[in-house]
Amino acid sequence: MKKIVSLFLLLIVGATLSFAQTKESTSSAQKKESIKTSDRKAVTSKWSLVTGTAQYASHYLSPQEYSGVIWGIEAIHGRFYKKSDNVSWKLRLNHLRKMHNNIGGGGLENPAKTAHASVQAYEVDYATHYNWLFFNHLQVRVGGSLNIYGDYMQNHEHAINNVMTINLQTQLYALAEVRYGMDFKRFGIDIYANIGTPFIGFSSFDDRYEPFITSVVPGEINVNAYNHFKFTSFHNMQGLNFEIGVDFALRDLTLSFSYEERDRWWNGFELQNYRKNSLLKVGISVNLLGNQPKKSRDRQF
Repeated sequence: MKKIVSLFLLLIVGATLSFAQTKESTSSAQKKESIKTSDRKAVTSKWSLVTGTAQYASHYLSPQEYSGVIWGIEAIHGRFYKKSDNVSWKLRLNHLRKMHNNIGGGGLENPAKTAHASVQAYEVDYATHYNWLFFNHLQVRVGGSLNIYGDYMQNHEHAINNVMTINLQTQLYALAEVRYGMDFKRFGIDIYANIGTPFIGFSSFDDRYEPFITSVVPGEINVNAYNHFKFTSFHNMQGLNFEIGVDFALRDLTLSFSYEERDRWWNGFELQNYRKNSLLKVGISVNLLGNQPKKSRDRQF
């Protein structure tokens, strides 16, 4: 009888220890999975300083091209949607400028360097991508974005009638990105490229004898203003954004270096316009939520 009781007690103790170990293992696995998911769903914030060359033309202001060095700043925030492991969003905010003043000069210059123009450009782009992961290192994403763009350009010398132009545009872009990551003991390296082009939208246009800005009266919109907003597609609006870069993923942050071509052309009322930017970007990105991802499969933006 004593042997049976002793054997029964041993079985109970063994079962208890086994259950405790199983529970601990399950808890540890869930914790690891939670961390993994948290890293993948983290909000990544990237801030970049931007500089490069610009070639701008507005035939409403002048038949000449204005060019020079331009400066700016860019902020990008992105993450996977909460209820999806394959669909992500990215918000990009960008500002470029080159201003002229009568004392210090500056601004973009015409080919003869006898006239200058001040320029400012603002851009907001919200994108959604579907993501594929191959071999735990190669990421491919395809999607689209809603792009809102506005710029201001002003002539300073020899401008009598047509002194300033303001452009407002909203476009839908088709996008594609590819990223390949390499993991090392203390850091990671990601090489990436992305491309985008507008295919449909709306834009303001300057008439030869009436700019868009003069048709907008404070507090109301003149009837003629509707003539300055036109549907856009490949027949009167083309554009191309292309970027190639490299990320160095360190312990707590990621350093980014990239080159980008950001161009757009549009034509309305027989007036040509284009904005061509060749840009170098240096940025730092961190995860606002979750840990800094150590594996290339979890480094998304």
